[in-house]
Amino acid sequence: MSKKTKSPYKVRNSHRETYCTTLNKVFKYTTTVYWDRVMAQFVDGGQKYTYSSFKEKCNMLSTRLSRFGISAGDRVAILSQNMPNWTLAFFATTAYGRVSVPILPDSSEKEVTNILTHSESKVIFISKRLLYKLSQECIDKLTLVVDIETLEFIKCRKEDFRCDGWIKDPQPDDLATIIYTSGTTGKAKGVMLSHRNICHNLVASFKAQPCFKNDRFLSILPMSHAYEMCVSSFYSMYVGACCYYISKPPTPSILLPAMQKVKPTVMLSVPLIIEKVYHNSIVPTIEKSRVLKWMDQHLPRVLYWLIGKKLVKTFGGKLRFFGVGGSKMDLKVEEFLIKCRFPYAVGYGLTETAPLVCNVLVNKRKRLGSIGVASYKVDIRLDNMDPKRDCVPRRQCDAGLLQRPGAYRSGTGRGGLVPHQRHSNRG
Repeated sequence: MSKKTKSPYKVRNSHRETYCTTLNKVFKYTTTVYWDRVMAQFVDGGQKYTYSSFKEKCNMLSTRLSRFGISAGDRVAILSQNMPNWTLAFFATTAYGRVSVPILPDSSEKEVTNILTHSESKVIFISKRLLYKLSQECIDKLTLVVDIETLEFIKCRKEDFRCDGWIKDPQPDDLATIIYTSGTTGKAKGVMLSHRNICHNLVASFKAQPCFKNDRFLSILPMSHAYEMCVSSFYSMYVGACCYYISKPPTPSILLPAMQKVKPTVMLSVPLIIEKVYHNSIVPTIEKSRVLKWMDQHLPRVLYWLIGKKLVKTFGGKLRFFGVGGSKMDLKVEEFLIKCRFPYAVGYGLTETAPLVCNVLVNKRKRLGSIGVASYKVDIRLDNMDPKRDCVPRRQCDAGLLQRPGAYRSGTGRGGLVPHQRHSNRG
C-alpha cells in the first residue's frame, strides 16, 4: 500500500473550482463580480476594456456571427499578434459554444492554409499586418473575414446574412479550442481541448501561484500557445486582474520602458529572455568591476542580494511571480536566480494538457533543475524511463482527476477524431 503524501497546495475557497467548469461560466462570473474593473489594455492605453464593456462587446460580436449563420460547434480562427481583442475574439467564440482555432502569427501562408482547411474554419479574425498570409483560395471559402483591430468585416456576403445561427451554453466536455502544434515531431496536429481542460488549468494556476484582482499581468509571449493563453491571459481574467499587452514586438528597447510603466506583478517568459539578461548584462558587469569581483569572492551573499534587488527593479520593481517554461533553463542561470532570491518558478507542460503538468512553488524551497511537483489534482507516471539518460524518452503521462487529456484531429475529415490516450508521445 502506497504511502499517502501531504498535498503541497494550501486549502482555499473552492467556490471558483466547483462553479467555473466551462469558459462560459468563467466569462459570466468574472464579468459580473469584477464588472467595474479594467480587464485588459495596451500599455499605451489602447483597446481598453472593463469587465462590463468586455461582456457587452462579446455579446455584440457573437450576435453578428449568429446573423451570418455561424453557430455553436463552428470553427472560428484567430490569426493575430497579442492584443486585448484577441481575448475578445476567443470568448465571443467559445463562451457561446463555438470552437476557436488560434494560429501562430509566424506561421507561413502554406501553414495557415493547411490549418484553415483542416479545421474547416468558417470565420477568421485577422490582423491587417498578417492579411498577406491569407490566400485568395481561403478567402473564397470563408464566410467572414474580420479585422481583429477594428472588428469590421473585410469580407462578407449579403447572401450569407440569414440570421439563422444559434448558440448554446457549452458543457464541460464540449470542445473549446483546437490548437495546432508547431510540428517539431512531424506534421502539425490539431490538439482538441475541452472547456474542462482549460478551466482546470485556471484552478491549477491559482493553486500554484495565487493571484488576485490587484495584480498586473504583462503579456509578452504568443497567445496562440496554450502556455500564454491559459496561464497568463485567461488566468488574469479568472482572478479579476488586468492584463497589459505590448503593441510591438517585445524587443529590449520596447519591453524595458513597458515594464517601468506597468510595473507588472506577474509575467510569463521563456528561459531565453532571462538567460540573455544574465549572459549579456550581469556577467560582463561583474567581470569588468574590481569591486564586484572582490564581492563575488568574499561577500557573495551581499552581492547576490544587491543584484536580485536590481533585477526586480529592472522588471518594474513590483514583480512577485516570474513564470518560466517552454524549454529547459540553463542550470547556471537558475542557480544564479536562486542565490538572488528572484521570484521565479519553473513549470512543465504540453499543449495536450492545456498545458500544466508540473510546477515549482515560488515560496517553497527550490531544487536546482527540478520542474517541481505535480500540478493540482494531476497524477503523473514515468513510463519506460531510460536509466542512462535519466529521462522519459518518448512518453509523459499527463492524466488528472479533473483534467481530461485532449484529442487529435485526424486527417480523415470532419468527425474523424483520434482520441488522445492516457499518455502523450511527446517526450
